[in-house]
Amino acid sequence: QKYFDSLLAAALRTLDRERPVYVEAESKKIGNLGVPDALLAAMRLSSRVRLEVPLAARVQLLLEDYAHFLSAPELLASQLQHLAELRGSAVVERWQALIAKRQWTDLVASLLETHYDLAYAKSLERNYPPHADDLVLPLDNPEAGELALVAQRLI
Repeated sequence: QKYFDSLLAAALRTLDRERPVYVEAESKKIGNLGVPDALLAAMRLSSRVRLEVPLAARVQLLLEDYAHFLSAPELLASQLQHLAELRGSAVVERWQALIAKRQWTDLVASLLETHYDLAYAKSLERNYPPHADDLVLPLDNPEAGELALVAQRLI
């Protein structure tokens, strides 16, 4: 934790105080590490930007970013088993069946809709309730060109 805090403090000192800083909406914990209270408080008081990305595009991004899970389906199945108590055994059994059939697109879409989005929405409501000045940006195709346009709009 102390090493993380030191690295974070060093990185923050390099930022230009005259320019906005964009951070992902995190909860108090990132894995086993804690976000410093002062930083978390500043994040919670700040204006927000919400990117609205269609499910199909989000699925594609996750398939690319988490390809290592797809190459180890047994590990993925084992990890998802831990969610049986939270989401129910029938849901996890459906996920297990999708893994067995290597139906990755359907699996990721189901994980987003029946687990991740629910948990993330709950966390956002608790940690970052909506503000009137929140900026909502649609991002239909999160590839480099469109990301650059959204970034320009933010700047």
